[in-house]
Amino acid sequence: MNPKVLITRKLIGKARTAGSKAWLGRRPYSRARATVRMRRAQMQGVGELIDHWKAENLTLVPPAPKAQILETFESLGSTATADVIALYTSLGGMREMDKALWRLWPLEEIKAENSELSPHGVLFSDYFICCWCYRLKANPDGTSSVLEDRFDGSEPRLVASTLEAFFLSYLADATRLLDGAALD
Repeated sequence: MNPKVLITRKLIGKARTAGSKAWLGRRPYSRARATVRMRRAQMQGVGELIDHWKAENLTLVPPAPKAQILETFESLGSTATADVIALYTSLGGMREMDKALWRLWPLEEIKAENSELSPHGVLFSDYFICCWCYRLKANPDGTSSVLEDRFDGSEPRLVASTLEAFFLSYLADATRLLDGAALD
């Protein structure tokens, strides 16, 4: 357990037993704060990438509300997993490609580009102006894997077992990831 949380809980316990007015009706920690901390921990690479893309002066789309993310993926016959929700509540997408020629699509574009339902997941990004695209496919553990779809008649290929692994690999070597080298 995080030492800060442990100390906070001990102090709150003392305040509670001492009958402090500071405790009246409050929980020892905010669920909203805990959710934000969990979201940041779950998608640790996203914050670094947002800073990276801001340094490239890219036009980033503002984060989307959770309800809109859930509705978008549900309308496409898919599930918005926790990591997908963490991503799109941190960053709503990109209007142009980054220097690695990759682009994360905004939710409106995801809806438009997925006119046909696919058992291979939802298209969510592209490389080099759609030379090939990437799909999100829900995993049984509540995360999403990332598949590369080259639209050449072959099955989409798994490039990362989770969205976080995809972004961490992107940070480590975007060229290797996007040029199709296997990750996992």
